[in-house]
Amino acid sequence: MTSRSRAWAKSNEAPAPQLDAAAHADGLNALGSVAYWQRDYQSARQRFEEALAICTRAGPANGIAQAHYNLGFTAIFLAGDNAAAREYFGRALAEYDKLGDHLGASNALAGLALVDRATGDYEQGGQRAEQSLTQQRLLGDEFAVANTLGLLGSIISRTGAVAQAETLLREALTLHERAGNISGILWMLHELAATAAARGQPEKAVMLSGAARSLEGEFGGGIGVDVLQLTQLAHTAWEQLQPAQAQRAWKGGQDMDRQQAIKAALADG
Repeated sequence: MTSRSRAWAKSNEAPAPQLDAAAHADGLNALGSVAYWQRDYQSARQRFEEALAICTRAGPANGIAQAHYNLGFTAIFLAGDNAAAREYFGRALAEYDKLGDHLGASNALAGLALVDRATGDYEQGGQRAEQSLTQQRLLGDEFAVANTLGLLGSIISRTGAVAQAETLLREALTLHERAGNISGILWMLHELAATAAARGQPEKAVMLSGAARSLEGEFGGGIGVDVLQLTQLAHTAWEQLQPAQAQRAWKGGQDMDRQQAIKAALADG
C-alpha cells in the first residue's frame, strides 16, 4: 500500500464508537456493585466515583443519584465513615425526590436507616426503615422489600424485641431465597444467628454462623457483618458452650448446603 493509499484508507476509517455517558455510568455502577457484594469495597468505591464524575459532567441526573446511593455503602463498609455515608444517602434521597423516583427515594431512606443502625440510633432507624418498607410494598418491588425487611429486623433485634425481629428476618430470608439473592441469604443467616444467641440458643447461633461462613466461602462475598457487630454475638454464643459442643455445632453448620441452612434458620428452637 502506497503512502497515498494509506492516507486515503485512514481518512475513510469509521470513527471509534463513543459510549453514551448514561450507559457508561450504568456499566461502572454495575461493576462497582459486583465488587461491593464480593466485599472488594476499594474497587467498588473507585467505580462508583468514576460513575459520579461522568454523570456530574454529562448527566443523567438519575446516574448522579445512583452513584451517591452506592457510595453511601462503601463509606460504611470500607472506611466506617458513617458521617460520609449519611451525606451520600441524604444527597441521593434529595436527588431521587426531585426526579420523582419513589423506589430510589425509598432505597436511599433505607440507606439512612442503615447508618442509624450502625450508629445505634435505633428509634430513628426503625422509623425510616418502616417508612421505606411501606413505600416499597406499595411499589411491589420484592427485592427492595426483602432488603428493608432484613434491615428493620436487624434494627428491632437491637432493641431487645427479638421475637418480632425474627418474624421480619425470616420473612426477608424467604424472599431472598425466592429471588435467589445469595448475599441477602447470607446476611439473614448471620442476623438469625444473632437472634438465636439473644434468645439463649447458643448452639443454634453457632450452627447458623458456621453455615453462613461456609456459604460465604463457597459463593463469595456478602454484606460486611462485622460492621453490624453480628459476629461478636456469635462469638459470645460460642463461649457459652463446652468446647466440644461448640465445635460440633460449628461443623454441623459448615456441612450444610444452602437449603439446609435456610431450613434450620426458619425452624423454631
